[in-house]
Amino acid sequence: MPGGQGGRAAFARQSLPQCSRPDAGEDAGPRSGAGHLRSLPQRVFNLPSPSAPASPICAATGYSNGGLTRLAKEAAFRPEALAGVRLVVAYAVMEVTAAIRLSAAVLYLPLIAMEAVNTAIEEIIDHISPEMSDTGKHAKDLGSLAVFCLISANSILLHYALSLHLTV
Repeated sequence: MPGGQGGRAAFARQSLPQCSRPDAGEDAGPRSGAGHLRSLPQRVFNLPSPSAPASPICAATGYSNGGLTRLAKEAAFRPEALAGVRLVVAYAVMEVTAAIRLSAAVLYLPLIAMEAVNTAIEEIIDHISPEMSDTGKHAKDLGSLAVFCLISANSILLHYALSLHLTV
């Protein structure tokens, strides 16, 4: 082991929770011998299997990172992300109250979430119905309306903060 780091690295790998999905085939087949008794408390108390991720939060974080990676490829998301950075700068320059900053975060995060939902709707519609259909068009239009409403709410808050800043 070069530099004597191998032992510490191996320890670090063992002590960190693993964020991986269990293999589907690990529990396949009948259990034999006394080994099946060790898993009895897991089945009785509905405990996670030893092959499950160390933490459901760890697994959810992985799925969320995958969603954010996909969302970053969406053309509509990039201007919204840039607008978020600009809003942070604008609120810092205006020295708004903590209540307005909190309101901005409470309005901006659902905007990103709704953009993700809208992207998911568009992906599903494109997969299910690649040809043009009225139902697919309505679903996409409603998703776009939801995003537009949240953009409008963020704009209203920004205009309110600007009016407070300019009157002071």
